[in-house]
Amino acid sequence: MIDTTSNIPDRTWLKGRRLVILGLGASGQSVARFFSYDGLVGADDDPARRPVEIPPFDGTFKPDDVLVLSPGIARDHPAPHPLVAKALKDKIEIISDIDILARNHRDLCYIGVTGTNGKSTVTSMLSHILTHANKPHYCGGNIGTPVLDFTFSPEKKLCVLEVSSFQLETISHVDWDIGVLLNIAPDHQDRYADMQAYAHAKMRLLNHSRHCVIVCEDPYTRQAATALGAGADLIIHADDPDPPDHPGAVITVQGSVITGTDRKEDTKKHWTIDVGGNPILRVPHQVINAATAVTVARRLGCDTPAITDGLNSYEGLAHRMAYCGRSGRVTFINDSKATNIHATIRALDSYENIYWIAGGRLKEKDLSPLRAHLGKVRGVYLIGEGSGRLFQAISDLVPCQQARQLRDAVGSAYADASKHGGVVLLSPVGASFDQFDNYQARGQAFADVAGFLGAQDSKRMRS
Repeated sequence: MIDTTSNIPDRTWLKGRRLVILGLGASGQSVARFFSYDGLVGADDDPARRPVEIPPFDGTFKPDDVLVLSPGIARDHPAPHPLVAKALKDKIEIISDIDILARNHRDLCYIGVTGTNGKSTVTSMLSHILTHANKPHYCGGNIGTPVLDFTFSPEKKLCVLEVSSFQLETISHVDWDIGVLLNIAPDHQDRYADMQAYAHAKMRLLNHSRHCVIVCEDPYTRQAATALGAGADLIIHADDPDPPDHPGAVITVQGSVITGTDRKEDTKKHWTIDVGGNPILRVPHQVINAATAVTVARRLGCDTPAITDGLNSYEGLAHRMAYCGRSGRVTFINDSKATNIHATIRALDSYENIYWIAGGRLKEKDLSPLRAHLGKVRGVYLIGEGSGRLFQAISDLVPCQQARQLRDAVGSAYADASKHGGVVLLSPVGASFDQFDNYQARGQAFADVAGFLGAQDSKRMRS
């Protein structure tokens, strides 16, 4: 079990130094609030985002300055932001808001969760389990609350953080007690020179973790498992044709059943948890997510009843394969968060008779991996910038039509699905920024249209 002890904030590391905040979005403004706007300056490419409480940065670094970099700002590829380049040249220390948290609260037990897909789900699921186990904790990072907006209290000794590759590029002062790596698949190709560079950013979490939990499902995670040996717990599929020969604890997933031991040598202390009682967790990738959360929870001392209660009551996250309602024989599923091929493939493999809405600002150059996962797709309705490329990539295998707006695509998909029954699935493959402010706005627009269509159908049936 991981030892967890409370802490007392320590700000001595910052004495006499000035903070320069680059990027004044949610995380940047939380840094300013944390320090009560004292002894800091800020910059943003959009001057309107700088609150009046934050003095402007004049572009000249002092030798003892500390640059707090928001994760959305490039540190390296395709080119560093001009102020980052200047900071690197002037040998200015560059940190993140999570670094500030760790420096001010050194003795918290830190759990970091990363991966191309599933990290928000695993983070929220683990938090839900810890709540049921009566283990006070913080939860945030790349999900939900910026870390410096936590309401700190002595009884909270655990800190569960979702961390993206962008954040991991800069984090250097966190001693992670447990690092979780779910998967590595092509994503954010505009921010990395190649897949190796992207994988390297993810691996920074494992390199600074006392213990690791790794889902072995791609070459990168398998390589990491081999390198770490007994320092990692592995999550594997029971039907894996080439299971890793691993000296540490191995947790297997078969159907909805998760089986493992807390230590490899504890062969007489097997535990088994069946997550099939929760409909949300019945699809294969969700069982893997649950197995990961369970493995970490057991490392943190949670018992099986509390874990089971937490899993049974877990309701999932919005915009991640979320149930949006049903009208007649048509079910609406909102997977707006699926902004890369790997995430969308999971959705396409999870349902039958799919009427699939896809498009947006595509991240990947090669769309061919989608072709092997179209067997359950009955029609495709394409939107946004990526509609043309997607049409070229898959229209020879499945009927495709292009729609101007999301509402048009939902209407057409619903009309077709109503004839035979099935699932209208928004799982876009691409980012939302061509037509929406973010994936949440896109998902909400889908849910709104789905609700309207369902209400109209019910009204017709009553009349």
